[in-house]
Amino acid sequence: MFRSTSFRIFVISGIFFAITIIPFSLFLANRFSHFAYSQMGTFNQDRIDEMAERTELMLDKLKWYSLNMYEDQTIQSWIYASADNLLQNAGTMRVLTKSLSNEPFIESAYLFPG
Repeated sequence: MFRSTSFRIFVISGIFFAITIIPFSLFLANRFSHFAYSQMGTFNQDRIDEMAERTELMLDKLKWYSLNMYEDQTIQSWIYASADNLLQNAGTMRVLTKSLSNEPFIESAYLFPG
């Protein structure tokens, strides 16, 4: 009789423990998943904002360098000069090489006569 009573107490306490712990565990798992989801959203948004700022900065730099190259008098003269003028071509190549050496993001540049 002692054995069956202790077994019943063990089973009843196990059921009570399960009924108490399972909902609490599910609640905590749900809260943790919502927190992790919101943190990932915030992290990804920060990364997207940072990438947008970097891209905008790089495009502004490229625009600035292209306008500086276009405003250079040697390049302006080359645009309106004939293609046979080798001295003009050499001067333009020198100015273009100098401009490209100042900016590591620009690998190469192409000039098209007007």
